[in-house]
Amino acid sequence: MDWSLHARALADRVTRLASRWRDAVAETPRHLLVPRWWAPGPYDWTVQDGPADPERWMRAAYSDRTLVTQMGPLHADHADHADPGGSRRMGDPPAARPVEGHHRLVALSLCMAAGACGMLEWAMSSP
Repeated sequence: MDWSLHARALADRVTRLASRWRDAVAETPRHLLVPRWWAPGPYDWTVQDGPADPERWMRAAYSDRTLVTQMGPLHADHADHADPGGSRRMGDPPAARPVEGHHRLVALSLCMAAGACGMLEWAMSSP
């Protein structure tokens, strides 16, 4: 599987032609950084094994979306397929902290391979 085609396609989608980041995005083998990750299912999170499904791995690693690699103390690299993603309901991401009112605010720290970090926040209805 030629990962470089996926990386160049991602660079085309997320950078401008003149961007100083274009080459870094197009030349980074992102799939090597996320061999396993957690994906949401209808009832809980399940571990995904990239080498077991290379086409899915390439689509996930070179998409413009966040891949969850750790659920609480359990990193996907060390999880077994029998490990539910922390036996959480879909609406309960890791490290959720309740806020007064009808909604909960959830904040997760996200760091990319290049070292760029940011915060993702969203509101969800309380159960």
